[in-house]
Amino acid sequence: MSHSNNNELALSPEQQKAVIQTKEVLAQMDEVMREIGQIEAFDFVQKLATVASLKVIQKIKETKSYKGLVYKTDSGELATVASFDEFCEYKLRTPRRTIEDRLVNLNAFGEEFFEASQKIGLGYRELRKLRQLPAEQQQLVMENDAIDAGDKDAVRELIDELNAKHQKDLKAAKGEKAELENQLKVARQMRDEAQMEANKFREEIASRKFNPQAWQSDVSSMVLTVAKLEGEILQRLNQLMAIRSKIAETDTDEVLNQSPEVFHAAMDYMAGSIYHTSRSLAEDVADFWQDTDLMFRGYAHKARPAVDVLEKLAAAAKTGV
Repeated sequence: MSHSNNNELALSPEQQKAVIQTKEVLAQMDEVMREIGQIEAFDFVQKLATVASLKVIQKIKETKSYKGLVYKTDSGELATVASFDEFCEYKLRTPRRTIEDRLVNLNAFGEEFFEASQKIGLGYRELRKLRQLPAEQQQLVMENDAIDAGDKDAVRELIDELNAKHQKDLKAAKGEKAELENQLKVARQMRDEAQMEANKFREEIASRKFNPQAWQSDVSSMVLTVAKLEGEILQRLNQLMAIRSKIAETDTDEVLNQSPEVFHAAMDYMAGSIYHTSRSLAEDVADFWQDTDLMFRGYAHKARPAVDVLEKLAAAAKTGV
């Protein structure tokens, strides 16, 4: 048995494991170097990236097999790659941002379209604009005949046109969102103010003292308040009825056929809102009537409109009765 074999046999299990790991690392490094050689063969730096070269880079990035590669610094000193940034800068001679952008485009558009876009000379600016578009608009570009025809100008023009429209739609949507948020803010403010006003009114009514010496004036004031509130409630109820009728007019096949998706969304919001409001009001009025009936059922035979009561009080005041 040779001397070298004796030394190998003399190694401890930990040392043997370290030797195996070292061999594995060297083998991995050798594979990475071959892969880098493939990238150089693709002329990655001087030309637009190919799918094949990017797939190799993607693999190196995911496995982090770039770590430990040796490169020379600008001062000529040897150093080892510790990050993907250094790998891109010193081994690929290309900024990481450029590499990442190309990998994103490859993953976003697929191998076939990416390869075609490179052949006709679409740059990262056009592809970045394309990525910003909704999926259906991206598909319009990717399936356009100009791609197969190699008409770069036509493709650029289509991307710019779709991108301008998309930006306009985003701006309009942003404005609409701001308007909706403002409307919500106003609605909440109105609700809070109405609640505060109701509480204030309740406290005011509770603080009133009935004066037998001036009972007609007190009664007239109370009935007048009832009449005013009844008028306001009827006015608001008529307004709600007008809105309900308008919503019902919208529920037609003609509107539905124009845009089914928009129609259903609009009706869900409008019809759902008016239905909830109507039901809530009906429940509140039912509770109000039930309590009123229990409190004043004995005066049912005296029930009359508030206006009639005011007229009678006014006539009584004239005659002094």
